Amino acid sequence: MQCPFCNRENQIDSTFCAHCGRRVDNRPQAPETSSLVSARIAERKKLLGFCAGIIAGIAISSMAFISFLNHRPPAVTVQSTVTTDATTAAHKPTRHLSGKVVSFVDGSDSTPEVEANTEKEVEGFSQYLLRIHATSQAPNLFIKAEPNSFQEDGCEWDSHYITEQKMTRIDRHVLPDGDLIDKEYVHITFQQSMLDLDDNTDTCDASAIEDGLSSYLPCSYHNHSFFGHEAEFKLHVPNFEGTEFDNSTTYSDRTDTEHDGAERFWGGVFWELRQKLNRDKDGNAPIDVLIVAAWNALTTEDYVGPNVGQRFVNAILAKDRELYDGEHSSAIRSVFTRRGLQPIQPPS
Repeated sequence: MQCPFCNRENQIDSTFCAHCGRRVDNRPQAPETSSLVSARIAERKKLLGFCAGIIAGIAISSMAFISFLNHRPPAVTVQSTVTTDATTAAHKPTRHLSGKVVSFVDGSDSTPEVEANTEKEVEGFSQYLLRIHATSQAPNLFIKAEPNSFQEDGCEWDSHYITEQKMTRIDRHVLPDGDLIDKEYVHITFQQSMLDLDDNTDTCDASAIEDGLSSYLPCSYHNHSFFGHEAEFKLHVPNFEGTEFDNSTTYSDRTDTEHDGAERFWGGVFWELRQKLNRDKDGNAPIDVLIVAAWNALTTEDYVGPNVGQRFVNAILAKDRELYDGEHSSAIRSVFTRRGLQPIQPPS
């Protein structure tokens, strides 16, 4: 049916024109009816236009927000300035908390790929430390990757933990070796004891124990006995020497002036006991659980003076009685005695 007013086609049984709103059948139409219908259609067109505008606005806003998310710069959740002395002034004072467990400070000689791999390595290691109850919460370690080995406190280092700053300096060439960066992470896990050791001068034996712990635990985690295996045998880092813990080093072989000898002794004892003792019900090496529990149980007074080694062995035996009903005490005493270090007190 064609509308006689606007000449547009409508359905054959239409009463009003769908285009102009006027009556198209043959019945007479009151003038106001046509105008009302026209007004109704106009209002509907306005409503449809308003709704379409809202939908278009929402779509444009959504696209703009998505574009912002895709192009925004990395979030910086922590930025602080650290006051350092003249010795550490060269270490980067600006820190950015960028990862869950490690954060590289500004100026680090590293790449995004290396940093991502380091974060992945240490995150896995931190979960192992949580599992053996070395800590109740994974801390965040700040890392300054250096272009080469470096001088610190009058010594040449591949890696060195700066206790006051909770930061480690590490040669970028050894950074891919998980043993070395995980060792630095043990240091920050034992942060309070590290501060106590730094505050006392007569703590050489205690420092050697902590060094043995921090070197052994990454080896246990990676299931190999040679600390720095990748740096020495795969990366071939010049002048780097790792430490073999599958050894027979005795307590008398270590000296106060040779820190590496003490590290070999403690790491060697821990590795031997790791091989001797069966896994516990949680799948952990019992010696790993015991040595971190014993270390955390020591007080500041225990770090100082003579017989620090014997006090630490006593603490291990005490924790074995507490955690494993003394199941491993005989083997622990046997290994330490054979290597020349006997507990001060007999087992209770």
